Amino acid sequence: RTLERSLQSFKKARVVAARQKSFDEVTAMLGMPRAATRGYHDWKGQYIKGLVLTTVELIESVGVWREAVLMAQGKMGQRNEFGELVDHGPPIPFTWNGKNVLLQIPSGMDFLINCHELVKWFGNDFTFERNPFMLAVPLDDRPVTPVNATREIVMDGVKVEQVSSSLAKQANQQKAYFDYCEKVYAEGGSWWPSEGGKALSADLTRRVRAAEKVLVVEEAVRGR
Repeated sequence: RTLERSLQSFKKARVVAARQKSFDEVTAMLGMPRAATRGYHDWKGQYIKGLVLTTVELIESVGVWREAVLMAQGKMGQRNEFGELVDHGPPIPFTWNGKNVLLQIPSGMDFLINCHELVKWFGNDFTFERNPFMLAVPLDDRPVTPVNATREIVMDGVKVEQVSSSLAKQANQQKAYFDYCEKVYAEGGSWWPSEGGKALSADLTRRVRAAEKVLVVEEAVRGR
């Protein structure tokens, strides 16, 4: 309904200034949480949770459900340095209406590409396909966290860390791409949802990256 209103407003607009406001509400809804602005009685005067936080919370809720199931089965296993469960087998699929919920998320917003006016407004640099968080860098181009180039070995009975040349090369390549993506985020359009991602708080950025990883792992195990 909001998208339809925005489209009508965009089509009726006769000047650029009017068109610029047409998709403001849609953009806000596709982005990060937005506090209500005092003095407004339209959508700007209301709190908007936003797509980013809503999607993150959904993915995190599936994780909480999975842990509850594993705990009930006595299969909690260990956690890695990132707090993620390991050694518990493939992730348990959470289904709704017979469909794996997590597998629906990556392409959940693809329908927006059929809104030609919105696509035109966001511009050619913004990717709609498989971009569930509406960021400047879509899910399939997500940079991984660079590997640790050091490994712990035992020398003369003492544990020491030693740099692996092969891992160092891999880490440098990953860091270079990670830095490139950071630059893409920083240059995201101010009219994009969450300004392409640069407007997200550090905490929400961390949660988004964790949620993206869950989706990547789910597809690797279950297929798209």
